[in-house]
Amino acid sequence: MTGQYERLSIMHNEEVRRKSTEWAREHANVKGQPNMTVHDFCHYLNSDLLPSLSFLRGLPQKACLETCRKLLHSLGFERVGTGRKGVYIDGHE
Repeated sequence: MTGQYERLSIMHNEEVRRKSTEWAREHANVKGQPNMTVHDFCHYLNSDLLPSLSFLRGLPQKACLETCRKLLHSLGFERVGTGRKGVYIDGHE
């Protein structure tokens, strides 16, 4: 046992995963608009999603960029191109 309290993660919460997937699929590849970056996704999580789920006790109020990257990857999104840093597309074609 490493700690006395169980730490909850946004990556394992089904409500967060469902709403994140919906938002990311809607904003990943929109014709005529810039592609979604990890900064865009992180801004959505921190300004819209996590504050709206404040009733879920134990979830962090903010997510760092690395957590956002890991969450996007676990949702099936992948980074494309070496020239365009941080652009993500939906891998579930």
